[in-house]
Amino acid sequence: AVANAIAGDEIILAAGSYQAESITLNEINGTADNPIIIRSEQIGADTLNEGTYFDFRNCSHIIIQGFVINISEKSTTFKIQASNNIRITQNVFNGENEAYYKDDGVSRNSSVWISIQGLWNDAITLSHHNQIDHNLFMNKHTLGNMIRIDGTNELYVSQYDMIEYNHFYNMGPRATNEMEVIRVGWSAMSESDGHAQITNNLFEECNGDPEIISVKCNKNTVAHNTFRRCQGTLSLRHGNESLVEGNFFFGEGAEGTGGVRFYGSDHVIINNYFEGLTGTRWDAPITLTEGDVEEGNSGLSKHFRIERAVIANNTLVNNTHGIELGYDNSGKYSKPPRDVVMAYNAIVGDTNAFVKYINEPDNISWIGNIALATDDAILGDGVTFISD
Repeated sequence: AVANAIAGDEIILAAGSYQAESITLNEINGTADNPIIIRSEQIGADTLNEGTYFDFRNCSHIIIQGFVINISEKSTTFKIQASNNIRITQNVFNGENEAYYKDDGVSRNSSVWISIQGLWNDAITLSHHNQIDHNLFMNKHTLGNMIRIDGTNELYVSQYDMIEYNHFYNMGPRATNEMEVIRVGWSAMSESDGHAQITNNLFEECNGDPEIISVKCNKNTVAHNTFRRCQGTLSLRHGNESLVEGNFFFGEGAEGTGGVRFYGSDHVIINNYFEGLTGTRWDAPITLTEGDVEEGNSGLSKHFRIERAVIANNTLVNNTHGIELGYDNSGKYSKPPRDVVMAYNAIVGDTNAFVKYINEPDNISWIGNIALATDDAILGDGVTFISD
C-alpha cells in the first residue's frame, strides 16, 4: 500500500504488535493540501519491533503518526534522503533493548534513530522542510544520535528542518564523542546554512555526549527548550550566526551539568535561564573557551575563535560556577574570544566567582549587568557589574 500511495491516501495499521519490516519509498509524493498519511489505528496502539526501517528517497509530504517503535542496537528507524516535508509525529522511540555502550576501546556500530540527509547517488538534491514533533525518544544506550541532520555531497546541510515539542529522556552512558541527542551538520558542511529550528523540546537526563545538542553549520535557532539534569552543554560547535534564545537549564544538583558553549562568529545568546548547574570549564553555564584557529585559515574540524558574540539578558541563579572565558585546553588553544558584548545579564549565587577569566579575552564589553553575591561568592575577573 505504501509503495503505491498517492496524494491524499491514508494508510492505517490495525492495532497490534508487528515484526520488523524494511520499507523503502521511492518518489512517493503527497502535496501540502493532500499529504500521504501512514498511521496507527490509535495513537500508541501499534508496536513496530526491533529492525523496523523506513527509507524515504526523493519523497515529499508524507506523515508518519502514532507508532511505538522498539529499537535495538545497529538500528536506523527513519532515513530521509533528498526528501522534503516528511513529518514524524506522535511516536514513541524506545531503545531499552539496546546493548549498553562501553568505553573500552572495542569498535561498535553507531545507531542513528532518525537521519535527514542527501541521497548517495545524487550530489544536488537537498532535503528540506522536514518536521519531527510531539514524539517521545527514550532509553538510548548506543553510540549515535537520536536525530541527525546531515546533507548532500558532504558539503550542504539539509535546510529548514524543524524539531519541536519532543521529549528526549535517558540517554547514556557517557561517551567522549558521537552520542549527542541532536546533531545538525558536521565539520565538512559547516560553512553551509541550515536554518534548522530546534524549539520547545524537553531534555531530561541526556548524559551521553559532552554536547547535548551539537550545531555544526550556520544560521540555526535553538529556542525555548528545557534541559533537566543533563550532563554537558548545548554546543554551537561549528558555524556562525546562530541564535540561542529563551532556553531553561536546570542542573538540579546533578554532576557536570552545563549550559551553552560555542565557537565561531556573530552568535546571539539571549534570554536564557541557568539554575543549579555544577559544570565548569567545558560545562560552565556560559562557556567561552579559546579557539585554536582563525576562521578561514585552517581545516573545518578545528575550533574557530569566538568573534562578535552578543550575550545578553540571561539569568544565572545559584550555579556552582558562572561565566567562564578563555579555557585553553591545557595550552592547545591560543585564540581568545574577541569583540564580545556581555549586556544586561543577572547573576545570583553564594559560591565561587560569577565570572572567571582563565585567560584574558580580547575586547569584551560589560554593559548593565546585575549581580547579587552572598556568602562565599565573588564577582570575579575584569567585570563591571551593578551589585548590591
